[in-house]
Amino acid sequence: MTLLYAFITRSIFAKFIFQNWIGLISFYAVTYACLAISFLNAFGYDGVFIYTPKKLFGILAVFFVITVGLCIKGDMYDLIYYGLALLLPFAVGQDIRKSSFFAKFFVVMGLFFAFGCILNVLFPSEFKAVFVPMFSQIGQASLASVEEISGTSTYFAGFTSQVGYTSFYLALGIGAVFCFREVFFKQVWIFMIGGMLAGVLLTGKRGPLVFLMAALSAVYFIDGYGVERVIRVLQIVGALVVGFVMLAIIANATQLDGIMRIYEAVLDLITSGSVEDAGREQLKRQAMYYFELRPIFGIGWNNFKDVYYTRGTYVHCIYIQLLCETGLVGFCVFMAFFGSRLFHTIALVMRSRKNGVTLESQFISFSLFVQLYFLLYGITGNPLYDIEETILYFFAVGISYIPLESEELTPDDKSPNRRRSIYERSHTNLSIRS
Repeated sequence: MTLLYAFITRSIFAKFIFQNWIGLISFYAVTYACLAISFLNAFGYDGVFIYTPKKLFGILAVFFVITVGLCIKGDMYDLIYYGLALLLPFAVGQDIRKSSFFAKFFVVMGLFFAFGCILNVLFPSEFKAVFVPMFSQIGQASLASVEEISGTSTYFAGFTSQVGYTSFYLALGIGAVFCFREVFFKQVWIFMIGGMLAGVLLTGKRGPLVFLMAALSAVYFIDGYGVERVIRVLQIVGALVVGFVMLAIIANATQLDGIMRIYEAVLDLITSGSVEDAGREQLKRQAMYYFELRPIFGIGWNNFKDVYYTRGTYVHCIYIQLLCETGLVGFCVFMAFFGSRLFHTIALVMRSRKNGVTLESQFISFSLFVQLYFLLYGITGNPLYDIEETILYFFAVGISYIPLESEELTPDDKSPNRRRSIYERSHTNLSIRS
């Protein structure tokens, strides 16, 4: 239910599922009840000791930083949303790697949002008449605001209220097809990725496309072994060159503002090594100014856009915003959490590939992709402050906590020492005897 929430709250379905307070409260009550049960079930018991899941301490540290930040801000309401994300890893169980449901779910969502973008560009008037009224009032206001700002520019959000959400969902759909291509999508994966890439181009989002390519390239390289990695580097370079040529052809052929914007940004990145954006540079300078005023604990979680009310927006860099809002203490906690999960997942990918291509290894690769994309997108975007995207990141984090099947306790293993070593690999001993 939490994953469903992440995909629908900004889509055309939000209006129907969250029509009133009764439906909204019921959804949260059921979701939190399920997450609470999963949280309690995450604790281990070996007949002698009770063990806490090791994921508990890292997530508790993040929870503490967010809670303190919200206290500083004086508004605890956001904790309702972040609670969904922080509890989600406890609901990601070991059985997930044996099921094809979640892999296909991400792909279906990606194809759905790509279809929305394509409909939006082919039939703009009909789309506006039929689908825009299906959005909630907040969604319609967001679309109207973007239309007013962009004027005659052509950016297509499709079935969400913002192109940023659409591009994020599409990127995860592409990542799912790519990571599971050897298990589920052997014959059609290129066509599926092509359709979703078309959707990303139609959103006109520059950063997401660049970070998507970087995350896919990194996963493909890490997934290799020995000399194979050298070959993969050449394949990655070749694919990026072909991709840029195709982008240039598509941009000049369609002359759509959004695609031209992406092409020009990529060209600037190649020729000058950077993409200038004076407006966002101003946001970053202002955030650093607030950090200098309160360097230890910051100005309060998600408080930048309220303090800097003249712009009323995020910093568009989660790392600088974390520094500004949570200070050095919160920044270090988050960096330690992000880094430890990322490097642990990379190690899992390398170990899992020793057993060949399996559904388990593909899930771990997908977890790595989502983490990489989230962290890269955080350089220019706000994924940590858009709860839907944060939920999807913590789902990937939950996958990274699952031990490899080859390292698990088997039913036939009766050795007390072996049993204890397995539990201690994924749990911490509370030293509470039965």
